[in-house]
Amino acid sequence: MKKIRLKDPNIIKCPRCGQKSYKTTERCPECDLIFSRLQFASNKAAKRQLLSFNKDFIINTNQLPSDVKRWKIMLYSILLGLIGGHYYYVGKYTKGILMTLGFAYLVVCTILNPILAGVMEQYLLYFPIGIYGIAWLISIVYVFTKKFKVPILIDMDKLEEDKNLKKAEFDRTKEELVEENKILKQEKDSKQKQNKKISKEKTKKETK
Repeated sequence: MKKIRLKDPNIIKCPRCGQKSYKTTERCPECDLIFSRLQFASNKAAKRQLLSFNKDFIINTNQLPSDVKRWKIMLYSILLGLIGGHYYYVGKYTKGILMTLGFAYLVVCTILNPILAGVMEQYLLYFPIGIYGIAWLISIVYVFTKKFKVPILIDMDKLEEDKNLKKAEFDRTKEELVEENKILKQEKDSKQKQNKKISKEKTKKETK
């Protein structure tokens, strides 16, 4: 097998599993993702699913879909980054909430600094602020170096609306997606069952 070089311009990286393969490859050799379907990837669809607390089939990738603008992420990361604006924009709500809480802590420490300084040690007071500031700067670096990942999902509505896609091809693609999602769900459930089994066995050994 020909060795795949890391800096080869003809190499693409699978957004789902990170496996490297040639641009001429139709699907990922590791996770079987069909690369042509990425044109139907949507961040909005991923955000809708994440808001329902469902992470199934979500792909986190730095290859931005058509409904996400890099210049907006850059702008939000600088102007609204302290409150997690760039995270909310792409649907990374957990990180956005953490940034918002960090900003709230900063505001409270600024306003109540004389009172808190008399109760807490200075390093304990400012240590969380330091971590918060570093996290913000790292996120900006990731945005400008194009390493910032956004959640995407293959949008069936977008797939159906594509006028260039023939009906037969659409039906086949839809069936493949449904089947692929079933397989991924089964693999996920199997791993969870296996982890529970291992956990139970460990608990039994500890009780003995």
